[in-house]
Formats: sequence, structure tokens, C-alpha cells
Amino acid sequence: MVGSIGRENISLERTGPTSDTDSEGPWAIVELTPAGVVTRWNRVAELVYGYRADEVIGRDVDVVLSGPDRGAETERRLRVVTAGSTEQYVVARVRKDGREISVSVISGPIIGPSGAVKGVSSLSWPTIPPVSTTENIEVKTVPPQEPRYMHGDSEVLPRVTGRPHSRGADTQRGDARKAQERADVHTDAQRRSSRQARERVDVEADDHQRQARDAQEQLEVKADIRRGDARDAQEREDVETDADRRQLRDAHERQEVRADAARGDAREARERVDVENDAERRERRSQQERLELKTDAERRYARHRRERAERGDALERKERIQAQLRQAQHLGSLGQLAGGIAHDFNNVLTVINNYAGLVSDELAAPMTEDWPSRRESALHDLRQITAAVERASRFTYQLLAFGRREVLRPEVLDLNDVVAGVEEMLRRALGDHVELVCSPANGLWQVLADPGKLEQMLVNLAVNARDAMPDGGLLRLETANVTVDPEDPSMPPVKKVGLTISDTGTGMTTDVVDHVFEPFFTTKPEREGTGLGLATVYGVVTQAEGSIEIYTEVGLGTTFRILLPVYAGDHPSLELNAS
Repeated sequence: MVGSIGRENISLERTGPTSDTDSEGPWAIVELTPAGVVTRWNRVAELVYGYRADEVIGRDVDVVLSGPDRGAETERRLRVVTAGSTEQYVVARVRKDGREISVSVISGPIIGPSGAVKGVSSLSWPTIPPVSTTENIEVKTVPPQEPRYMHGDSEVLPRVTGRPHSRGADTQRGDARKAQERADVHTDAQRRSSRQARERVDVEADDHQRQARDAQEQLEVKADIRRGDARDAQEREDVETDADRRQLRDAHERQEVRADAARGDAREARERVDVENDAERRERRSQQERLELKTDAERRYARHRRERAERGDALERKERIQAQLRQAQHLGSLGQLAGGIAHDFNNVLTVINNYAGLVSDELAAPMTEDWPSRRESALHDLRQITAAVERASRFTYQLLAFGRREVLRPEVLDLNDVVAGVEEMLRRALGDHVELVCSPANGLWQVLADPGKLEQMLVNLAVNARDAMPDGGLLRLETANVTVDPEDPSMPPVKKVGLTISDTGTGMTTDVVDHVFEPFFTTKPEREGTGLGLATVYGVVTQAEGSIEIYTEVGLGTTFRILLPVYAGDHPSLELNAS
């Protein structure tokens, strides 16, 4: 089952393919797209509506619809497409000659292979027979036969699924079919006679056209003869005229040759004069250039001698001024450096004073049973005082380095040992309101650096962190082994030892970070800071061939990350001149 058409007792069923002529019967078969465009128009439709198939296919079906019924016809077509229903009705249609006829129509959907509706098929027959264009033919109105209808390569056959027809109805259909056949035979005879008459008229017209063409050709021959005579006369006249023109042209060319010869002589004379004048001008220009070169050389020599004298005087003045400036800067820097050293000494003296107070308290206490433990505590405090004094002596290295007399003493060391050596002193210097947390890494690689410089660097960073946490906070010291990828992908990774100092202080702004390592730059009030603490830190890291980075955020704190190269040599200690 491919599609359905008609009402509840009629359906469309595909059988095998047959010829279109056998499948038509008395039905006018019209197929439409869902939009109402005609895609099929059979022979009976041409007789009923007067339009040939090539005049209608591709056009809207409205061409045969009566104006008042167009809306109803569109609604019926939409119901067939959307609901897949069938429609049977009687409606007025308009023939090509403008006459209206009444037709009975059965419309149903065309179902495609996928089961979707792809068009509308309608079978129609006139309830009042149409009049032939050649002759009025009387045709009885009879109920429709069982028409067959071709769609593509398959045949759609209406099949009666309700009550069977009576024998009288079959007789009526047979009579109607015979009457239609007689009408078709009569129409075909009329067409043949009309075609023969047209052919005779065409033959006579062809004879007249041949006669007219022959007369026209005779006239054209005569005209060609007259035109040929005129052309010969014109050619003779043109020959005579061309001879005259050639004579005039030859005379003109001879005159131009003589004129060219005269012009050539004059041009050669002018060229000889021009050559002589050019030689004279070149000689004068050469003399002028030699004179100008000599004058320019004298001017350049005089200017060079004057500039050399002025440059010598300027260099002498510059060197004298620079020497004075260096002396003034040296004296000013020495004063500021001395202030910074005094600040660092004050930090160490504070530690010494604290330990000395502890020892004094232990010795002033009465002798009791816990005296041995107190004696050990006092000895420990004395050892811390001795270590602080040694650290204080290292601060003189700054003054020696400023005077270019310092000797650096780098050693192969473990950075964890340096941190552990100053941890106790840092706790005393930070005070109780700042918590110190040290996180040394296991298996730390060794570095080559001056231990005194590293201790001084840690003290300066710790004191700066303490000042940034007036209300207390946390200071964390961490060490770690770090592998850094080089900028050149072809090089192997580089091993570094990392030291991280983090605080929870006030942090720094971007402007401060840009200048924080500059000597004498400080954000502290006057007489409270020298601006040499972080400059000293930067110098210590640079001397150890390391790098330092700052990560800070206002209100959250600051982190200093120091990377020192791993020592890969064989010598346990070295002595290097700081200069």
C-alpha cells in the first residue's frame, strides 16, 4: 500500500507499470506539490480543461480554479497534505477559453518511500461534459469507471472496498465509454482534415514565396550589374588619382631629402660648436673644483685643529669635575655606609645585650640544687654572645669592600647549616611577637658562598620582615633543591639551591619594588633606616652568582626567593678579592 484516495470505501494501490494511455480512462489526472504546483497533467486533463501539459506543468493550479472556490480548494489540499485524508467534492473549474464547468473531484495524498506525504493526486471528471474546440459533441454524464492512474514507474488503481456495483451501473459505464470513444474518433477525423487543409495552404504559400524570391533575385542581379559598372568607373578614377598622388608624394619626398640634408649640415655645425663649448666649460669647472677642494682642506684642517684644542680643554675640565664628584660621592656614601654598619652593629649588640642579661640573671641567683643546669644555660648564652661578636666583626667587611680592601672567603657549605647557625639569634632579634618557622629540605645540595655574607643577608631580611610586622606575624625560612629549565631548549636543566624568606607583613607597592635594591633607598622615616639592608642582600646574592626575586602584595606580605648555583668543583674553600 503506497497511498490512499477517495473516501472510506476507496483506496489507492500500486500494481505493475503500464502505459500512460491505457491507465488514463475518462479521468483527468492532475498531480500537485504540497504548495499547489502542477507536476503531472494527463491527456484527459488537456481535453477537459483545454490546456496542454506544457502550458500548465510548473504553474500554480489556480489557473483552472474558479475565484470563489480557490480558498476552499486550498484548505482541502492542506488537509490532504497534513492529515493524509482524502477529499471528494463537486466544484466549478475554469477552462482555457474562460468557460466554467462543473467537475467531480477525488483528492488524496501521494506517499513516498519513506512514508511521508510528498504531493497531492486528484482524479476529476466533468458532471457536464466539456465542448470540443472543433465540434460540439454530445456526451452523456455517467458515473466514473474504475480508472487507472500512473505515478512514476508504478500504477495507482482505485479499488472498491465497499459494496459491489450493480450490473446496471456496469452497463451505463460501458455505454459512456463507447460514447466517449465515438467522440474521440470524430475529433481525430476533424483534426486530420484540419491538418491536411493547413498543409495545402502551406504548399501554396511556399510556391508564392519561391516566385517572390526568384523575382527578388533577378532584381538583385540587375542591381549588382549596375553596381559593378559604377565600381569599375570609380576604380579607374581612383587609379588616375593615385598616380597623381604618387607624383606629388615623390616631389614632396625629394624636397624633404634636400631639407634634411641642409638640416644635417646645420646640426653638425652646431654639434661641433657645442663640443668646443663643453670642453671649455669642463675645464673651467675642473679648475673651480680644484680651488674649492684646496679651500675645503684648509678649512677642515683649521676646524680640526680648533676642535682638538677645545676637546682637550673640555676633557680636562670634565675629568677635573668628575674627580671632584667622585670624591664628594665617596664621602657621602661612606657616611651613609657607616650609618648602615652602625644599624647592623646595633642589631648584633641587641642580641649580645639580651644574652648578657640572661647570664647575669643566672649568676646573680642563689646557689641551689639546679645550679648545674643553670650553669649549662649560662655557658650556652656565653657561646651565643661569642658568636654574635664574631658576626659583628664580619660587618667590617662592608667598610673594607667600600675601600676595595675586602677579601671574600667563599666555602662549600650546606645552606641548612647557615640557617641553623643564625636561627637562635634571629629569634632573639625578632622578639616574641613574631613567630619564626624554619623548614630545611632533606638532602640539600651544596653551594659555594661566604658564610658570613649569607648570615648577614639572613639577618637583614629578618629585620626588614620584623619591621613590616609591627603587630606580629609569621616569618618562614625554607630551603629546597630546584631544577630550572634553561632558555635554550637544547641545553640540559640547571640545578639550583633555593632559599625562600616569607612574611605576613604589610607588603610593598610596585613603585617600591622597582627601587628596593637601590643603595640608600628606604621607606622608613629619616634616621631610622639607611637604605643599605636590601642593597647588601642583592650584593651578597650577586657575589655568589645567584639570583633573587620578590613576590609581594599590599596587605598580605612579601616573599624573597633566592636561587644559588650548586657547587660542582673539587676545592673545599677559596679566597676571592671583592674588587
